[in-house]
Amino acid sequence: MRIGHDDNFLCIERVSQTPCPIWRLEARALGAGWMFAAMYDRVLVTASDEALKDAAAFTELKVQRVEVELSEGGWLRFRRDVRGYILLQYRVGRLKEGAAIEGEIVLEVEPAKAFCQDLHSIL
Repeated sequence: MRIGHDDNFLCIERVSQTPCPIWRLEARALGAGWMFAAMYDRVLVTASDEALKDAAAFTELKVQRVEVELSEGGWLRFRRDVRGYILLQYRVGRLKEGAAIEGEIVLEVEPAKAFCQDLHSIL
């Protein structure tokens, strides 16, 4: 699943069908004269059953905020506003190497709906 725009995006691909999903993540943000990018192909989703239920409730418009914990201090946070926009904030890193990337993506109403439809497939 690719979330965002050409100049600011997060790609999430589930690479394992185990009960604890393993993701491949790629993040990139760029502008005139600069670019930040990261790729990590073995991110463990360490979310609790409660967080997974909250993610399902988020897609059903029952809750406005969800956080999914990732390995090595990473996370995804989703927050919906009253207009139906979603703010997706993320942190992906490697503790041992001392490197991380954080970013955020704003999804307008139609891309937000598409994101919610695809969210269950990666969790």
